[in-house]
Amino acid sequence: MQDPAWSLSGAETLLGGESLMAAAIVDGGRLMALAVLSRGMGLFRGYRQVGHKELGEPSDFYYVDQASLNTLIEALYELQMPIALDRTWSDSKAVDQLVSAYRGRGIVTINAAGSCPYIDLETCNGDSDQLLSRSLLTDLRRSRRKAETLGAVTFEVHAPVSEQEFLPLYDQAMCVEAAGWKGRSGTALAMAQKQRNFFRVYGRRMAERGALRMAFLRIGPKVVAMQYTVQTNERIWALKIGYDEQFRRCSPGILMMQSMLRYAAESGLRSYEFLGSPAPWINRWTTLERSTIRVDICHSKARYGVMRANRTKNRLLSKLREGWVESLG
Repeated sequence: MQDPAWSLSGAETLLGGESLMAAAIVDGGRLMALAVLSRGMGLFRGYRQVGHKELGEPSDFYYVDQASLNTLIEALYELQMPIALDRTWSDSKAVDQLVSAYRGRGIVTINAAGSCPYIDLETCNGDSDQLLSRSLLTDLRRSRRKAETLGAVTFEVHAPVSEQEFLPLYDQAMCVEAAGWKGRSGTALAMAQKQRNFFRVYGRRMAERGALRMAFLRIGPKVVAMQYTVQTNERIWALKIGYDEQFRRCSPGILMMQSMLRYAAESGLRSYEFLGSPAPWINRWTTLERSTIRVDICHSKARYGVMRANRTKNRLLSKLREGWVESLG
């Protein structure tokens, strides 16, 4: 996410024993550019994006114009330390500027880091259903009929503007997520304290900016599905989704998805961004993807060699730990 609220919320809630470094460009009291990085313990540890390890989402430096970005990149170069952008957009202007700034002065390596699915809404003229396949529309009609046998199906989108308005909605969303497969697998926000705190702090910041959108699907009075999203840059960014598995017979998750797409299209937005990574269930909605990359930056070949060696060691240790846990199972 290219937003100061994302980085600042991560710095506030996700760091453990890591040290924090923030490079900010300010002009007349206005924040013009920002990079928030963390550094682990150890002599040869470099800096990395705050939040990627814990959240997995792509993020980018914040900047308002090219001049501010240029100044920010020069400030990062002056650190003379390795920097890893674990996952950022392949078309990021920040990456282009990093390559330019380090040319002849350091090493920049770029590797593929997956992709994020999205739905293009610019051609649907406010009618998102026309983007869906005939088989998916048939399944949606069938699911709605099943749901309506249990009660009236209603959809609501909330745009809280304060912490007081946001927190009850957030608690409701966490309850819905915990009632699904993430609750069974132990990965729901209600069971992950750092992530839960992050989305609470981030949600408060985005609510105060008027950009948060909390969506719920009800069958009768019961909330059966939710989406925690933000609406910025003429797009919906889906950060958390979930549904109550007690109602899985009527597929509340896909009914929620259809309703959210209709909201986005009718609001004149350009796209719906899934974030995360491609998944089989998403393929029914779209095959469009935005590519992401990993960028490693180093000012010397010697440092680059140490950075590569540390990463190889960490991968091996991770595999050994996984094997140890598996053998205990």
